[in-house]
Amino acid sequence: MKFSDIIVCDDIRNEMGGKHTLVGVYADKIVFNTGHNESPWPLPKQLGIYVRLIKEEDDPEFTGFNMKIFLELSKESQPSQLINVDGVFKGSLSNPVILNFVVPVNFPGPGPLKLKLNFATKDNGIVGLSSDLLEVTSRPK
Repeated sequence: MKFSDIIVCDDIRNEMGGKHTLVGVYADKIVFNTGHNESPWPLPKQLGIYVRLIKEEDDPEFTGFNMKIFLELSKESQPSQLINVDGVFKGSLSNPVILNFVVPVNFPGPGPLKLKLNFATKDNGIVGLSSDLLEVTSRPK
């Protein structure tokens, strides 16, 4: 399994016919507008995560997944886990595999967002993928 696309946005709408509308797509940053002299963190936000994956010929049969998104507040501290989603696959997977979620997130501070995606296999193995997503930052109003 390999990533085809990972898109971070404000909302995802599932339409008839298997289509998806992605609203408020971020390019490389989520920028919060904050006050001048106040520490605004933590900041709440709804986040949409749209992941499209390509199954490869030698992939095992996948039975489920776990997706986590972390925010790295500093190089010295452990990353802060923001999102943890589990799912089960029923039947065989189509190609591409599309996972999409809209979840509330409480951002504890600025830093880079990172995604970890683990797939469970029928023989109890794990296939893991990871990717850098984008930067979370703020600027005064």
